[in-house]
Amino acid sequence: MANGSIVPQGTPQGSNVFNFSTARAAATVVDGILNYPSFASRMLYNGQQFSGDGRGEQPTIIKNIKIAGRTQFQWFDGLDGLNSSSENVVVQLQFNDAHATMPMVEIMTDAFAREGDGQDVDYPAFEYEDALNETVQGLSLAMFGIGGTNDQPLGLEGIVDNGTNLLTYGGQTRATYGSLNATVTPSSGTMTLAKLATLRSAISDTGPKENPTVIYTGDTVASLYEQFLTPTVQRNYMDQSMSGQFPTAGKLPGAGAGYGGTNTYSGIPIMRDKAAPSGTLYMLNENYLKWYGRTQVPRSFKEFVSPVSLGKKGVVEGQISETKTSYHGFFYQAKQMMQEQAGIISRFYVFGQMASFQPRRQGKLTGITSVA
Repeated sequence: MANGSIVPQGTPQGSNVFNFSTARAAATVVDGILNYPSFASRMLYNGQQFSGDGRGEQPTIIKNIKIAGRTQFQWFDGLDGLNSSSENVVVQLQFNDAHATMPMVEIMTDAFAREGDGQDVDYPAFEYEDALNETVQGLSLAMFGIGGTNDQPLGLEGIVDNGTNLLTYGGQTRATYGSLNATVTPSSGTMTLAKLATLRSAISDTGPKENPTVIYTGDTVASLYEQFLTPTVQRNYMDQSMSGQFPTAGKLPGAGAGYGGTNTYSGIPIMRDKAAPSGTLYMLNENYLKWYGRTQVPRSFKEFVSPVSLGKKGVVEGQISETKTSYHGFFYQAKQMMQEQAGIISRFYVFGQMASFQPRRQGKLTGITSVA
């Protein structure tokens, strides 16, 4: 219906006209739907080249993983017989990229109606920014899933797994190679500090990169954890920030591109993400967990597709992701007229994969409903 009680004759005009041509008091659109994809943003922010070793982009990520210790070491004296058996202690993990797309369509009749002095919100810019946010949201949901099938990238439920959700990992069978298993601990309903400590010990070692770097969970479990904290300790934890790690739409005072409002467990930040499965707490080592995105446009597609710069354009208030690297895997297909319809179409594409080459350094508690 038109603005006001009078319905003009002619073709009815919808919200894509009136919401962007008569709302003179609002020059931006407030995102009232999407949640902040903190884990996906963190992965994209620290994206790696789709190769895993800096050789340049490859068709497949291939990584050699040591999966067994050698048994031939010995002490000897004089003419003792020496061990001389050959041992196979390495297997290859292989990961292909996954692909996603999000279309943007502008209808010619709407564009004609919006044109003129009445337009206050830049509709094409809104479409671009909002579709980009929705693409990140779709990636966020996938990153907490199992993945590896149905065209989706590996998610945390497939990586932080012991063969329950995903029998094979990187092309190898987890039942055969135990080091490809993560630590999965059913909490039997109750989260305790002892269970958190046991999980941390199970996935840690004494090396400088062998300890968990971040904990991810949903609002309910994060709020349950706060019951462990005294009011004074809780206030001190909440004052901390993750400077330089998280993209944000607005700049936090003194934090740069930081992300604030976090508790910690044993010095490990606990971050909330509404896409996280209910009752699950992930304890992750991001030294061995990365998003690998493509950046190179194939020669035959260079006139149609270009890499995307993730950052704020200022039309949508809310969902914005910025990255410190170009290895996020986002591409944009330029606008073109639809062949048999009066409209313009453009697209976002995502090419990438999430993987951990050390699943044994990842862990999770499941089935959390209370604390003790």
